Amino acid sequence: MLFRRQGENLDYVCTADVVRGDIIVINDVIGIAATSASTGDLIAVYMEGVFALPKGEEELKQGKKVYYDKTTKKITATAPAAAAALSEAEEPAALAEDDKVLAGIVWEDAASSAGQVFVKIN
Repeated sequence: MLFRRQGENLDYVCTADVVRGDIIVINDVIGIAATSASTGDLIAVYMEGVFALPKGEEELKQGKKVYYDKTTKKITATAPAAAAALSEAEEPAALAEDDKVLAGIVWEDAASSAGQVFVKIN
């Protein structure tokens, strides 16, 4: 076994222009852009940590699993349709095809009126 690195950051080639702090969807997970960059640039993406992310009008409770909705660009507790249809014995292989991707867990309660929620990603 060969240790490569800690793993807090992931090297990522931008598929679009990004601004520092943007949510980047990478297959089945999200990361946070560490810097602003243009399409084709190589940047670091944070893959661990607690971040203030935009949310809809639902109340979110500490410890709740949450998802990033690629359509609304907000955090939600509503699971992807593919995950909701799976039995407990099945693996969530179809999540990347859905409109939502796992973001992490709610770090602290967020009222329905709050515009953001603290999420421990991945």
